[in-house]
Amino acid sequence: AYPMAGRAFASICSDATIMAITLGDDGQQVSSGRTDPFFDVATDPLMEKPAIHDGVAYFPTFLGDVYPVDLNSSTPVVGDAWSLVGDEEGGWRPGGILLSAADSAGNLYFLMHPEGADGTHKDPGIEVWVFDSETGSRLNRIALELPALSINVTRDDAPLLVATNINMEVDVYDARSGAHLRTLGNFGQETPLTLWVAQ
Repeated sequence: AYPMAGRAFASICSDATIMAITLGDDGQQVSSGRTDPFFDVATDPLMEKPAIHDGVAYFPTFLGDVYPVDLNSSTPVVGDAWSLVGDEEGGWRPGGILLSAADSAGNLYFLMHPEGADGTHKDPGIEVWVFDSETGSRLNRIALELPALSINVTRDDAPLLVATNINMEVDVYDARSGAHLRTLGNFGQETPLTLWVAQ
C-alpha cells in the first residue's frame, strides 16, 4: 500500500493497474478508482518498491523501464515511462531487495546488475545508477565496493548512499561523488538489512 493525499492509499493490482481507495473519518471506504492497465505483467512486471520524491513514485520494471505514478491526489496518475538502460548497456537490469531510493533534490538511485535474465530481479547489484527525476537522464554510475542487496539515501543537503552488502554489512558512500566512506559491521547481522530513511 502506498499513501496518497488525505485518507487515500493505492495498491498495485495483478491486472497491471493501480487501485486507489479513499477512507472516511470512520475508517470506512468512501470511494475507489483504478487506472487503466499500464505495464505488461507477463513480459516486464512492475517492481513494487519505487523511489518516491514529492509524492511521485518511480516504479522500475524487471527489464529496466521506469513508470512515474503521481500519488499527490486521491486518484493515481501514470506518467510516461522511460528507460534506465541505453542501447549500449544491454543486459543491465535493476535488482535487489530494496533497489531504489530518492534524495531531497529529486535524484533517483537504482541498484543495477549486468547480465540480467529471467529470475535475476533479486540479485545483488554491483553499481548504483543515479537519474534526474524530471528528465530521466542519468547523472552518475557509482561502482560499489561489494555487491549490495539494499540501498537508501539520506535526505539532507550532503546525502549519503547506504548499501547492505553481500557480507551483511552497511557500506556508506558519498551520494554525489560515489566515494566509499566507511563500512559499518560486526553487529551480528545474519540476514540482509532493508534500509529505510527517516523523513
